[in-house]
Parts: sequence; C-alpha cells; structure tokens
Amino acid sequence: MARKFKTTPFARFMLMLVILAPAAYIGASYYNGEDPLQNVKEITGMESADQDTKKATKKRTSKSELETLKAENKKLKKMIEQKDKEIQQLEEQLRNQ
Repeated sequence: MARKFKTTPFARFMLMLVILAPAAYIGASYYNGEDPLQNVKEITGMESADQDTKKATKKRTSKSELETLKAENKKLKKMIEQKDKEIQQLEEQLRNQ
C-alpha cells in the first residue's frame, strides 16, 4: 500500500509564492487596465534595446511644442502675479476698514 503524499506547511507556502502570487499580480494588472506581460517584461528588464530607444524618442517633444509650453508657462506666471497683486490690494482694503 502506497503512502499518502503529505506536504509540509513550508512546501504549501512555496507553492503559493510560485503559483498564486504571480497570478494575483497578473490579475491585478489586468484589472487596472495595464498589460500584465509588458509590466513583467519591464520589471525584469527583458525588453530589447530597440524598444528602449523607441520609448526615448517618443518622450522627446518637438521644438514647437516646447516653445508653446514655454509661452503658456510665462502667461500663467503673469496671471499668478496679477492675482497676487489683487490679493494684496484686497487685504489692504480689509485692514483699512
């Protein structure tokens, strides 16, 4: 008669780490709308160098975009300065009353 196979608590824990933990990570990534396999590749560094250079070129902005953003930044800074001046004037009016 063959003995019944028994697993130790440590063996059960290791099975959980090897099987259930990655499955839970993949499920959570999929639920969050991400590509789980791409996430694993990024974490482990399995992407090729070509993909890294493609990402770097995508992140670069053109000069016209950069100039547009700089102009918008200056405009917003001027608006902030005007609002600060208005706040100071209102505070002075409150003090005088």
